[in-house]
Amino acid sequence: MRCCERQGGRSLQQAAKFQKFHAEAYSKQLHQVQPLPGARELLKFLTKEGVPWAIATSGRIGVARHGLDTLAVPSSVPIITRD
Repeated sequence: MRCCERQGGRSLQQAAKFQKFHAEAYSKQLHQVQPLPGARELLKFLTKEGVPWAIATSGRIGVARHGLDTLAVPSSVPIITRD
């Protein structure tokens, strides 16, 4: 069992290091991240027409926040993240 515990611990440490590396690398490129053409207009249209919508991302909220702000996603919209 000790072998598996050590292996699992090492994997968790590696995952944490990778997540930190990814967040740092992403933050350096953040100024280049832009919504797809028409994305803002689509979300405004859906809202105006009363069509329910949500945002889902495989990222963590800290990483996704810039994109959500760029899209002007209202606080009332459900957001599903890795967190």
